Amino acid sequence: MADKVNTKRDRLVVDRDPCIWMTAGVVPYKWCDMNYDCMNCPFDKGMGRKMARESNLEGVSGTWRDVFKKLPAEKRYCRHMLSRFVTYKICTNAFMCHKCQFDQMIEDSMHVTDPSPVRNEELVEGFRYPKFYYFHRGHGYAMVEYGGRIRVGMDDFSACLVGIADRVDVPGLGERVRAGETGWAVTREGNHADMLSPMEGVVTAVNYRAVKEPALLNQSPYEQGWLYMLEPVGLRTGLKNLLYGEEVSGWVRSEVGRLRRIMSAHLGPTASAGGMPGRDLYDALREVGWDRLTGEFLLHA
Repeated sequence: MADKVNTKRDRLVVDRDPCIWMTAGVVPYKWCDMNYDCMNCPFDKGMGRKMARESNLEGVSGTWRDVFKKLPAEKRYCRHMLSRFVTYKICTNAFMCHKCQFDQMIEDSMHVTDPSPVRNEELVEGFRYPKFYYFHRGHGYAMVEYGGRIRVGMDDFSACLVGIADRVDVPGLGERVRAGETGWAVTREGNHADMLSPMEGVVTAVNYRAVKEPALLNQSPYEQGWLYMLEPVGLRTGLKNLLYGEEVSGWVRSEVGRLRRIMSAHLGPTASAGGMPGRDLYDALREVGWDRLTGEFLLHA
């Protein structure tokens, strides 16, 4: 029977991907828990320093680079191959990714594409929730990308709550955002609402198409309507503070229950009967008011 995954940290390594240093045979046992974000991995940095000091490996004399060249190909797989991002690539740089032109090319390329269509998702009270995303209680999501980067956007509930926005304001490249503080803002018909960033980090990419076409936030929040990418600060710690897996469905049902009670109080007891009134809740619930709706669920000031 497969081991049960108990913590959010474990969920990052559910596929049991081997650390590059384990693959090389330098350490006997080490699973990657950073989604191959070697550049920011304390273990990788420590191993790099260690191998720079040591002159041999398993009795083979020479520098680490000399030893590395003598390892068989299957012990020198590039991290991009181990992550299945590329089909085949052998490292020629002694795992010094920060000095590798191929590594830089891959890093640059991964910022410009939208995620693949979501296939593994659950409908909760009619709203889409991908199973392997993390969610903030202010209705932003964090998706862990290859390399440990975080793709950020609005969840389906908030996308429907706001409806068709006229404008979305996102942080610029290089800006630092903090978890639980304003990460972006949406505007509709002169009404403004800040939304909270689910994670802390530095913005490394922005979805300018969504900025130009804010309707994408409502039409495709998890695919074409994502907002920005983060180089996270404290990946594992940040994810522990978010909702994941079975926690998500219970939370969404509670949120929809609160919305139904607000609808009943403002519009009468029959207003909340049946399903939600389409993908533009604000338009259908104008009597409730923008400030009440967004303040209640998006947790902005």
